[in-house]
Amino acid sequence: MSILKNKKVLITGGSGYLGSALIKTLVTLPPEIHVFDKQISNKINNKCVTYHQLDLLDSEKLEKEILEIKPDYIYHLAATLNRTKDYYKANEIISINTSSTINLLNALQKINFSLLIYISTSEIYGNSVPPFNEKTLPKPTSPYSISKYTSELLISNFADLYDKKFLIFRLFNLYGPNLKNMFIGELIKSYNQQTEFPMTLGEQKRDFIYIDDIVDALIKGPESNAKNEILNICSAKSYSLIEIVKIFEKIVNYNIKVNVGSIPYRQEEIWDMRGDNKKAQSLLNWYPKTSIQEGLIKCVESINK
Repeated sequence: MSILKNKKVLITGGSGYLGSALIKTLVTLPPEIHVFDKQISNKINNKCVTYHQLDLLDSEKLEKEILEIKPDYIYHLAATLNRTKDYYKANEIISINTSSTINLLNALQKINFSLLIYISTSEIYGNSVPPFNEKTLPKPTSPYSISKYTSELLISNFADLYDKKFLIFRLFNLYGPNLKNMFIGELIKSYNQQTEFPMTLGEQKRDFIYIDDIVDALIKGPESNAKNEILNICSAKSYSLIEIVKIFEKIVNYNIKVNVGSIPYRQEEIWDMRGDNKKAQSLLNWYPKTSIQEGLIKCVESINK
């Protein structure tokens, strides 16, 4: 029996892609699930799930809801995902992501909870030498990754001050069925619509991790004895983007109209974002199960459903 059964679970940003996938698994356990989101979409109709339209920047309303619910476990997924390098946007991105985290921590300070799980990003490692492990010195390369690393520090400091428990999951490149606005999602869209696929030269390598494997890690977090730890959630393998295109073409047996080099590389491009997941294996008893080939096949199969 899951430790989450009959517990109160709060998910911030729970209407997003990852949050919705997590909820679909949680309802099989099941806990009492509360979702906070600024805009409610992808609503899952289940008697275990209650949606609250709430902006985490509204500290007064946030505190009121937290005190009423008194969650046992919190998954903090909410964030603005703007990955621009434009520093004219830096104040907005950093302010939203750090202020929402501070407001959540202030509200949680007043209740007894078992565990806070924060979703961070592999982007904080920047152009460090792969494979990145949790002791690799952070080198954030964008306002977004700076905001995520800052939130990590806020959570760690909060836990020390108030004797609270947390886990920080640094997610690598998430992919899965129907995930839009990401490389693999846009590749599948071009295949489905038989349109040209613009891309860089595709030499940069990424560590792709399938949605089901990430959800598995999120479920195992509360069930483990791990606390106050940072964990990489990754496959520990990296593929160049042009390799992904070729693997995908073999799966669908179709030559996509790829316009290689039509998009320039980003400033401060990260050339090999590959993680080390030994710590997550040890502390969570978690292992990624889905190979890149298996994951891409599942993505393709979802097109016709």
